Amino acid sequence: MVRYTLLILLFSLNHSYAQNLLSNGSAETIDTCYLLPGVVTQATGWKFGNGGSIDVYNKCSPHEYTKVPYTMHGYQEPVHGNGFFGIGMSSKINAFYEYYEYPMYFLDTPLEKDTVYEVSFFVVASKTGNVYTDRIGVLFSKWMVFAQSNSGRIDTIPQIESPKGMVFSDTANWVQVKDTFTATGVEKVMTLGWFNSIDDMTIQEHDSIFTSYASYVFIDSIVVKKYEKPKRGELNLPNVFTPNDNLLDDYYFAQSKNLLALKAKIYNRWGGLVYSSNEIDFKWDGKKDGVDLAEGVYFIMVEATDLFGNRLVNKQSIVLIR
Repeated sequence: MVRYTLLILLFSLNHSYAQNLLSNGSAETIDTCYLLPGVVTQATGWKFGNGGSIDVYNKCSPHEYTKVPYTMHGYQEPVHGNGFFGIGMSSKINAFYEYYEYPMYFLDTPLEKDTVYEVSFFVVASKTGNVYTDRIGVLFSKWMVFAQSNSGRIDTIPQIESPKGMVFSDTANWVQVKDTFTATGVEKVMTLGWFNSIDDMTIQEHDSIFTSYASYVFIDSIVVKKYEKPKRGELNLPNVFTPNDNLLDDYYFAQSKNLLALKAKIYNRWGGLVYSSNEIDFKWDGKKDGVDLAEGVYFIMVEATDLFGNRLVNKQSIVLIR
């Protein structure tokens, strides 16, 4: 199932030790500080996908159109660092022509066959377009891919794409798109942009003093890396125990690993609390106030925090047999 993680970023980022295969995914490395509008190749490693005028912004630029944070498309601070990209898509000109922009990047190393990769990037809408749109995608291919028709659109399905209907309309906060895919082993080039026709997009109109683009967004912190399964502690609860003093399953306890804290509560079938503990290595002997409880079904609720900051919750029934 496709997985999307969408975050409103105020001033925090998730850090990972995995290597980003885009060494310049934030437009930090540029050929010159005097950045000309519409020349994405001024950012090291980036190419034009279809001849469109893709913008690069950086704090060091003295140019009135490309300086940060006062860009030609409105005030915007980077996610972090000094730079970011700007991608525009013009309005539908007629029944036969649309306009799309696709920045391309040659990955630092080709992707490995049958390896899962995580792709993420941040988006914030500018205030200059006259519509907001959805469905920004990332395509990985062996060679550079160009538009197949006079619409200017690369008509293919990208491996990564933001959800349909999730319109990028926030002009203040960066929104993160994150997903994973499995590589075939031939991918060397990454292409970012819109892969759906304007007629197939969710479009939200808004007032703007500029109408040169139907939609214009800033893109920052593009990351392609091997997917690392998040670390989690373990919390498993048995469903049967036999407190009959035969030295076998006489105590009920959680089977856990890498936990930092734990709270356990056990109830009888009528909802009465019969046992509670705040100890990770708790052991219940099947008694309440020193008195053996009857055979039957009980219910346990455990809330725990692992060493990696994850919250673990487990609820289930327990069969007590004597």
